[in-house]
Amino acid sequence: MTSANAVFGTTDTIYASVNTGGAAAAGSKLNAKWSYQDGQTVHTEDKAMEGADTIYEFHIQNPKGWPVGKYKVDVTLDGSQLQTREFEVK
Repeated sequence: MTSANAVFGTTDTIYASVNTGGAAAAGSKLNAKWSYQDGQTVHTEDKAMEGADTIYEFHIQNPKGWPVGKYKVDVTLDGSQLQTREFEVK
C-alpha cells in the first residue's frame, strides 16, 4: 500500500489498494480491517486472491459521515500482517 492521503473529509469514501507483487498465489486470502481510534472495528473485508502481482481495492464509506478522529487500516495475507496505515478524518 502506498500512502497517498493521510487526511480525509467526513463525507469521503476512503480507499486502500494493495499490490500483491508476487507475495502469494491464487487461493490466498487478503483481509482489510478498518478501525477507529478507540479500537472499534469500522469494517472488515476478505478477498480471495486470483494470483500474484495483482492490485486489490478495499474501501469504506459512511452515508451519515465519519466521526472526526484517527483511524487505521490493517491488511493481512492469510492471517499474517502485511501493512498498517494510519489516517485521520477532519
